[in-house]
Amino acid sequence: MELIDKNALVKYLEGMGNEIYAGNDEYFIGQKAGLMKVVGVVMTFPAVEERKQGCWDGGGAYYCSNCNSYAATDVFGGGLDITEQHYCYNCGAIMDGEAICND
Repeated sequence: MELIDKNALVKYLEGMGNEIYAGNDEYFIGQKAGLMKVVGVVMTFPAVEERKQGCWDGGGAYYCSNCNSYAATDVFGGGLDITEQHYCYNCGAIMDGEAICND
């Protein structure tokens, strides 16, 4: 996934709109209105939080490769299966970065 800076995109689009001299020409008035519509749509979209990727390191007592917090265990003292823990409960890292940990 590629994340973009929403505010930078809006600033860029607004700059493009300001460069269009509309005058009385319906074509350019339409272009400017279209750009401003796109700005409105971009501003209404929810922001996505960037997530770290990592993996469970260690043997037996697994810990997060990002924050070094141990993997969750159940209340009876037995460890939960690492394959069932897709996220670090402490830092929120997505635990799908096996290539990161195998380097």
